[in-house]
Amino acid sequence: MVKLAKMETLIVNTNQNADHIRISSELYDDLSKLDDVFLQKTINWKKIAVHKTIILPSPSPKNILILLLCLILNKKIFIGIHDVEGHEQKDKKKVQIYNNVVTKLATGVIVYSEFSRRQLQNHFPLNGSIFTYYFVAAELTQSPSVKESADYKADILYFGRANEYSGRDNLEHIVKLLREKKFLLMGAGLPERLAQYENVTLLNRRFTDFELHQALSYGPTVIFPYNSATQSGGIPLAISYCCNIVFFDVGGLRDQLRNYPSTSVPPTDLEAFCRALQLINSKVDSRDRDKWVDEIKSENRRNLVELIGGN
Repeated sequence: MVKLAKMETLIVNTNQNADHIRISSELYDDLSKLDDVFLQKTINWKKIAVHKTIILPSPSPKNILILLLCLILNKKIFIGIHDVEGHEQKDKKKVQIYNNVVTKLATGVIVYSEFSRRQLQNHFPLNGSIFTYYFVAAELTQSPSVKESADYKADILYFGRANEYSGRDNLEHIVKLLREKKFLLMGAGLPERLAQYENVTLLNRRFTDFELHQALSYGPTVIFPYNSATQSGGIPLAISYCCNIVFFDVGGLRDQLRNYPSTSVPPTDLEAFCRALQLINSKVDSRDRDKWVDEIKSENRRNLVELIGGN
């Protein structure tokens, strides 16, 4: 057991994206099993000043200001890096500058897949330590005031912010090839033209946790037709509901899904992707899901003990 001094470690959530809020909360839950750890859901400079070790799990420009304060006050600071190179051209320079500063000045870096670890080691000089933490989601909070709706029932589910790297432009091809399957496509940025297909229910907007809970509760096959990825916050959510997963084998997705029953497809092979979807007709056994969760949590615990105990 690693014993922490009182007021030693503070986790600060600096990104209000839903996935990042969940990661901060889960990291807090795991670290709090070791000893006294505190979670700050928004930035509080006074609280940052009185803790010895600061952990910033999510990317944000605000992290640089906190990093500089920690250097001035001689504090240890660990910062999460999600995107090593930048998926979109407009973001690449900002991501590179941010990662250069963090890897040179932080006490340590937290990444969320082994793929990200390898990328970071290959592209940036690391002056501190590097730790891998795997996000394991719980089922989403249910709202008893909202009745479940058949509108969210589908054979195949895609959810998340839709853009080029997350496979937005692959969806129409998949929908057209599998007209016998019912699709639910959820997320801002989805092309409105997808609504013309009779087998598609389109929610081209941000969705609530409860809407996503309803969609996942029916046990659809969840698809990740990504063109690139370091990891996906959607994968642990799909696993928490024992959903089958079909994904293009890009970036760190295979690493996230190791030992979980899922189907990988060579990148860009949309015909093979559709063939894989045609072969799936049941949910994953909950025992396989529980085994995956236990393995990931055990590894996380070992890494977190090293992170806190070694610094």
